[in-house]
Amino acid sequence: MVKNKNQELRENRRQQIMQTAMELFVEKGFVTASVSDIAKKCGISKGLMYNYFESKDALLKAILDDGMARVYGDYELPEPFDRAALHHFLDFSYAKYHEQSTFFRLYMSMIMQPQIYEVAINIGEKERAIAMAVYNYFMTHFENGLEEYFYFSTFVKGLNVLMTFHDESYPYLQMIERIKSQY
Repeated sequence: MVKNKNQELRENRRQQIMQTAMELFVEKGFVTASVSDIAKKCGISKGLMYNYFESKDALLKAILDDGMARVYGDYELPEPFDRAALHHFLDFSYAKYHEQSTFFRLYMSMIMQPQIYEVAINIGEKERAIAMAVYNYFMTHFENGLEEYFYFSTFVKGLNVLMTFHDESYPYLQMIERIKSQY
């Protein structure tokens, strides 16, 4: 019982550190936010932070892994991945984007920073399977599959940037419906 309570306290502290770091990384940027800033905002010592994460890079990786798991963990990749599946994926992604908005603000800012781009794009197996399903859909359903895939990807990434840095007045749902009407 004591061990479970200690594990629970440790996991709660770990989640607090990750949430605080994510907020600071969004607010200040990954490079500018320091381990000292994170520890101070958590109300712990810098040394205690290193009991949870060996480095700021390891902390970022844990945040990204955890965030991707929260976003795509309950997504069931349909077989076959057809037009309806693509549309469902767009709707699912839009809903998750709003549910996990702080995480996505961090993720989008990370992929725009060359010094940490490699960490941010190192996706897990599930995310890789989803990306491959989308890619294969375009390659098998369109004469110019690669071009259509790049067009679709560019649109979706652009929409993600707008959703990250603009308010709700932008017509996100209309844009998603428009892309769905094309594909």
